[in-house]
Amino acid sequence: MSSSLSSSSSETVTDWWFDPEESKRDEDYPKYFEEDEVIVGFKQRETPISLSTLCGVYRWTYEFPDPPEPPTEVNYSKMQTPSPGSLTISCPSGRKATLKNIFGKVEHFGRVGTFSGIKRARARDGSGLADNHWEFVTFHWKKQDRDSQADGHGLFAAAVDDDSNEPFVMFRFASGDTWLDVAAKKERRKGQTTELTTPERTRLGIGLTYPEVRTAALASATDDGGDSSDDLSEMSSLEDESERKRKNGREERGQRKKRRSA
Repeated sequence: MSSSLSSSSSETVTDWWFDPEESKRDEDYPKYFEEDEVIVGFKQRETPISLSTLCGVYRWTYEFPDPPEPPTEVNYSKMQTPSPGSLTISCPSGRKATLKNIFGKVEHFGRVGTFSGIKRARARDGSGLADNHWEFVTFHWKKQDRDSQADGHGLFAAAVDDDSNEPFVMFRFASGDTWLDVAAKKERRKGQTTELTTPERTRLGIGLTYPEVRTAALASATDDGGDSSDDLSEMSSLEDESERKRKNGREERGQRKKRRSA
């Protein structure tokens, strides 16, 4: 089974000419702006990263079940048993990390799975293999039950880094025709909290409205490219295109209302 992690339950796509009620509803969720859309979820990283960067222990921070179930932040308690979960990605000591020699373990509320080897997953558009999106060569749950399956699981590196400049990762649990996508943050020291900090929450779009997410994305795109006239022209072009789409959206909604009232 193969499916893009960044095209299902980890994202809920909404039109840019947004409904203010939807913006309010999604305000407390992670989200990002891409191609004139605000998307609930973690954006997949576009630039390739070194496999050794992946290695480490990650703790669950956010769950994205299949819609219509809403995303949920993972809250930790020292008294909580079993622990909400973690992902351990290991690289052989003293050797260069490769797709074949990476191995690890997944723990999710008492369930433990192990994997060996990863492979690049197919891009969403089917054009080839995706960067920073992997599936497991072998995966086994230590204790099998009717909800356990060995295929369909995967992970991707997110575009946003934590405060230690480490990328967040998204792990996908597959169970039949449903998915559970879980975002995770790397543990810097054993036992150290992995709760999201205020700057991390802001970078992930948590607590921001749709317009604020869009404004931050356009500002970041401009900063990445410098302050040249080309950048300003591109940003102006994006503004114009968004305004045209908003106008078209308002007109379409007006026409639908007229048809319903006729």
